[in-house]
Amino acid sequence: QDPAYRRLLVHHCGLIVPQWQLKPRFLRPKRNSPYNFAPCDAIHGFAVRNRMAFHGHTLFWHEEPIRWAESGDFDAVKESYGGFIRDVVKHYPDAESWDVFNEIVEEQQRYRDEPLIRRYGLQFIDFCLRTTHEMAPRARLSINEYNLGCDRDWCRSKQANMAALL
Repeated sequence: QDPAYRRLLVHHCGLIVPQWQLKPRFLRPKRNSPYNFAPCDAIHGFAVRNRMAFHGHTLFWHEEPIRWAESGDFDAVKESYGGFIRDVVKHYPDAESWDVFNEIVEEQQRYRDEPLIRRYGLQFIDFCLRTTHEMAPRARLSINEYNLGCDRDWCRSKQANMAALL
């Protein structure tokens, strides 16, 4: 809301990233609830008006997975989670890039102990990446992770787990 802050953003930044506005609990907390794109649309609109790139963050985060998309049947998961990915990515067709995943690698074990990743592993990860790519073939896709650039002993296991995933 602060005009001075907006001027600083336009002057110093070339990329806008929503922090919470694309997370499921804000965007679509229940399977049958309508999407609430308005808060993210405001951020996206600011980026467009100021010729800034837009980065979608995030389609999957272990802290806030889409519980209504969980199922013991992978076809049902693909329909629900894939539908969510398609709807969100389609809504922002000009996004330059997407965090398809946020923080899915662990230090002590390869993946975070999250139901969809625990149950379907690489199959789920591959599905989400491919679905996002189908919807946004020119966008750069990423797995957003922390402590990968760290040069400490306690980071090496996480780096090794990310390398194994890749």
